[in-house]
Amino acid sequence: MADRIFELQQALYAAVAAALSPMKVFDYVPENPALPYAVIDFLSTTPWGGKGSMGQEHEIEVACYHGGEQRGKKAAQQKLSLVIAALHDVALNIANQSEPARGIYLGTSFDVSEDGKIVRGAATFRYFTQ
Repeated sequence: MADRIFELQQALYAAVAAALSPMKVFDYVPENPALPYAVIDFLSTTPWGGKGSMGQEHEIEVACYHGGEQRGKKAAQQKLSLVIAALHDVALNIANQSEPARGIYLGTSFDVSEDGKIVRGAATFRYFTQ
C-alpha cells in the first residue's frame, strides 16, 4: 500500500488556493496569521480495501477563518461554498496514482471564538487513494 498523503495534500492545496484566491491558504496554522485565511487539515487516514486493492481513506477539513463581526459568518459561508464547489465530486489528479481521487462532501460546521472576534467555518471531505 502506497502512502499518498503528500500527493493528496499537494492536489488539495492547489485546488483550494485557486478557489479562494487571493485569500491565504495554509496546511498548518502559522503564529498570528492575518484574517481572513484558510487551513487544510488531515483529520484521519486509515487503510481500506481488500487483497490486491489496498489504499487509504482520508478525512480532511478545510477551515476558513474570518473576523467575528456579523459579516464574518456570511463571508465564511461564501468561501466554503467555493471550497465545496472546487472539491466535491471533482477529480483531483494525484501523482503516481492511476485514477484521480474524488472528494465526497461530508458536512459543514461553524464556530465563533469565545471573545466573538473570529468565525471559523469548516467543510469536511473524504478521499480514497490507492
